[in-house]
Amino acid sequence: MNELALENKPIEVYEWENIPDFGIYSDQLLTIINDSEIINDTDQYMTSSMINNYVKLQVIEKPKKKKYYRYQIAALMMIALMKSIMSIKDIGVFISKSQREIGIDRLYHIFCESIKNKGNSPEDSILEEEKRYRRALDSMVKAINSKRELGIILKDFSNNEV
Repeated sequence: MNELALENKPIEVYEWENIPDFGIYSDQLLTIINDSEIINDTDQYMTSSMINNYVKLQVIEKPKKKKYYRYQIAALMMIALMKSIMSIKDIGVFISKSQREIGIDRLYHIFCESIKNKGNSPEDSILEEEKRYRRALDSMVKAINSKRELGIILKDFSNNEV
């Protein structure tokens, strides 16, 4: 797992190889995502309605015989973070375009690297066609961190009211 320090608490994401690929049901999927260290804010929790909407809007592929596999779980892990800073339309465009151009597995790998490097990833470690995805994911990680940091600051303000 890769770490991203927020509120002095490391956030971890599963490496691609550690994401189940044997087919899991919706309730198991929600447990994996919502209990993962990637979820830090209540606005990042997933519900079955959200997952159904992502399928309906073709942001992720439909489950096969009601089961979700590694590529869908990885996409939903990314969506859990992205949805706090991006519209579902933008997430859908980003995920589907990346799936066609580099694949969810490569996108997820870059996502993990961006988190590991706190949005400051070296571009020399990836292929040329992946650089714009690295820049986008690095920007997303920085925006998420900024949003979380602002939340901590605002919480401190409200705790120190006279």
